[in-house]
Amino acid sequence: MIHCHPGQTLHVEGRPTGVHIEGEVSILHHAAAHGPLYIGSRTLIGQHVSIYHAVIGSDCVIMHGAVITNHVRIAAGRFVAPGQAVWKQEQADAPPEVPAEFRGLNAQVVDYYYRLGRSYRNHTTYFI
Repeated sequence: MIHCHPGQTLHVEGRPTGVHIEGEVSILHHAAAHGPLYIGSRTLIGQHVSIYHAVIGSDCVIMHGAVITNHVRIAAGRFVAPGQAVWKQEQADAPPEVPAEFRGLNAQVVDYYYRLGRSYRNHTTYFI
């Protein structure tokens, strides 16, 4: 679910927007992305993540069940652990860099769903 209440915005490139998601972002099942919100490119948002009013940098991995809220800003390339709650800026400044074993995770997810979509297009009558 991705949404924003009317009138709640942040500015991206000088324009107000409720939710801005850059390219090659994966938002997995049952995640709730509630604006005003910015998610940088190549970021992975795990299952059951809840985000409300935040800025998340590029190349982050936000693991399953995390909660991010309260106007925090998470820098690029950071890892939020499964189930971790981030609601103070001090907490948002603390996550480590994405561990080596998770650095390619979003690229794998993007590639998998890209290939799955192409397979649907090539092998089902719904796309003919």
